Amino acid sequence: MSTPGTAVSPETPEVGTPSDTPEPRGGLGALTGLLWDIGIPVAGYYVLHLLGATDWVALLVATVAAGLRLVWVAVRDRRVTWFGAVMLMMFGLGLALAFASDDPRFILLSDSFTTSVVALGFLGSLLVGEPLTLSA
Repeated sequence: MSTPGTAVSPETPEVGTPSDTPEPRGGLGALTGLLWDIGIPVAGYYVLHLLGATDWVALLVATVAAGLRLVWVAVRDRRVTWFGAVMLMMFGLGLALAFASDDPRFILLSDSFTTSVVALGFLGSLLVGEPLTLSA
């Protein structure tokens, strides 16, 4: 809060006011986030596989778990990054393609297909301004 008679520049926020963007998480916070992002789908796959689920079901559950993690982080942070939106689209497309066949090899192949489409999107972002990797 400013005192009467003092000007506050619109470019600098007042002390004690919350910022519109969350603080970047580095160090241990980033490592913890990475462990959640990787650990949930991988653990889900292996636990279901050990419980006797087919590869197809285990891969689908891992995809859904990763997608739910992205949605949860977007809701928690109250913002959607381009990177998160692209990853969610990739999981959704892979999930839709998984229902085209019940062969686990097709699911892995469809993941490679969606990854190549996303790679083209990343390359295309170089032509229109800020690279997509910088929005992660």
